[in-house]
Amino acid sequence: MQLSIITIGAFVAVLNQGTKYIATNFIKKDVSKWIPVFSVIYGILLGIIGYYLPEGNMGSNLVEAITIGIAAGSGSTGIHQISKQLTKSKSETTTTEEPAVKTDKTE
Repeated sequence: MQLSIITIGAFVAVLNQGTKYIATNFIKKDVSKWIPVFSVIYGILLGIIGYYLPEGNMGSNLVEAITIGIAAGSGSTGIHQISKQLTKSKSETTTTEEPAVKTDKTE
């Protein structure tokens, strides 16, 4: 299998789900807000690994490989958020407005 921008995106998605599973079940922390950061870090690491693999197609230099990794990691986060937002139920998207606070100012 050749490591490319498409396969890095898939690997990052799997690593994100693994990170969320480990954090919620073993560490008992919610890391959902940190998933985009993890995606970029995983993308950079996989881009560097892909650059040094003989069958990797990560460009001609290390900076290009890191940029490809960042793009793939960020792309996997975007795809995850698109599917999450489209499947969100209508009750979760409605917001309640707080009543206006009335103040009595007499001079």
